[in-house]
Amino acid sequence: MENIAEKENKLGNRIYELDVLRGIGILLVLLNHLAYYVYLVSYQNLKYLNFPDGSEICEKVFKLCQIFLYSHKLEPIQNLIRCMFVLIVGVCFTLSRNNLVRGVRLFLCAIFMSLCSVVMYLIIGDKHCFITYGIIHALSISILLSYPLYKRIENKYFYLLASAIVFFIGYYSYRCSVWVDYGSLPLYKIVFGEFIGYLRGNGSDSFPGLLVWSLVLLGIFVGKQFYSKKKSLLGLNYRDNWMSNLGRNSLFYYIISRTLVPLFVLILVFLFSILR
Repeated sequence: MENIAEKENKLGNRIYELDVLRGIGILLVLLNHLAYYVYLVSYQNLKYLNFPDGSEICEKVFKLCQIFLYSHKLEPIQNLIRCMFVLIVGVCFTLSRNNLVRGVRLFLCAIFMSLCSVVMYLIIGDKHCFITYGIIHALSISILLSYPLYKRIENKYFYLLASAIVFFIGYYSYRCSVWVDYGSLPLYKIVFGEFIGYLRGNGSDSFPGLLVWSLVLLGIFVGKQFYSKKKSLLGLNYRDNWMSNLGRNSLFYYIISRTLVPLFVLILVFLFSILR
């Protein structure tokens, strides 16, 4: 009973709508990554599925994943949810006391996921599965850059202005970006170029780093403006359900989507090919 009471007390300090919105974002990420890895295997590597050319089942799987990943109708909705997720990371920045630890932990997780993607590349030989730069890389750098600012500057409007400036610089860099082959570039140039937004390559995220940082800064402003009392803006009591659990453990589920999900797809495909 004491453990239950301690859990309820701990969850009572969380803000319900933030975890739910973050849960919606990570659910989209899970589905997106599942579709992406199935797409890579089914489209680029049909031999692993042991299907004849023109197989009806394979074509249906391929089409479904293609629609989810590249549909022009779904793209605005997916980008809106991604922006919402990053914005909430900025809001949660104002609610956390361990942002430096969060930033370092995210950066180490980003490195780990990049290393896992190397293993995926070695298995299927498709360079599109290699993560040179992803949303977790951008978030970790954004949090580490925001940390010294947050320690020294309390004015909430500074973060609103900084968000606008960083956004326009990032948007301009993104519009003028060039696609390059990362095989000939050192790692620090890849990370810097991806974060600023003037370099793009296989494995690039759809949001360059400066645009992610601008959303984090905007989230800090929103947190200071609306969540200064660290209470639900809508007056909602916390409920421990599957959606709030997704949001509460979003980093854990993101790591799963980049490590265990592709492994699961490969095992499933392997079993299907030998049992068929």
